[in-house]
Amino acid sequence: MPLILVVEQEKRYVERIEEALGPQGWEVVGVDDRSAAMRHVADRAADLVVVNSEVNESSELIAAFARANGGPGAVVLVPESDNGAVPPESDEVLRKPFTDQVLRLAVRRCLAASREPEEAP
Repeated sequence: MPLILVVEQEKRYVERIEEALGPQGWEVVGVDDRSAAMRHVADRAADLVVVNSEVNESSELIAAFARANGGPGAVVLVPESDNGAVPPESDEVLRKPFTDQVLRLAVRRCLAASREPEEAP
């Protein structure tokens, strides 16, 4: 069962993500900061990480988990009102609020891309 690690301070979003992805066969684990995320992946690697851009040190998390940097993939949640720059390594960007369908599609794309063989330069 693929593990989706969610780094999000708002418990309602973690619950919502779990309700949207759990029935699809994905295990969702929520943590609320960078150190908890790093501790969790030290015990069990995540297949994908969903990161709220408002979490402290979110840029470092996104960079650590982005496929471009050898990670499993990073889906970034950005508040609708935030017009700031999203880290370029982000594999997917979702504006809050998002629909369950949009979330599932983003997760499927990221998981499928992580299984594709890397192209030689």
